[in-house]
Amino acid sequence: MLGRITEKDLERMLKSLNQSMGYKGISYNSRQKKYVGKGFIIQGAYGGQQLQFVNYAKSNGVRSVYGGYVSKRELYDTIYHMIRGIEWYQRRTKY
Repeated sequence: MLGRITEKDLERMLKSLNQSMGYKGISYNSRQKKYVGKGFIIQGAYGGQQLQFVNYAKSNGVRSVYGGYVSKRELYDTIYHMIRGIEWYQRRTKY
């Protein structure tokens, strides 16, 4: 079990979540002067963290995936279990 959850821990889990869903993440296109791509991001406010899904491919929409703002530990655990659920589903539908 991990001790204290850091920003680096959350970013690592976020990268794994995006990869497991097949998203390359969000990047900035300097030629078009806008963000492109889609994927999960972490938004921080009010002393908490929130998992959001951003889709710049179709619109500039941002959607909260998991409730409100929670502690880093709770968000880390949520992302961990999302990844495990995705892996389980992928293994199950492989056959």
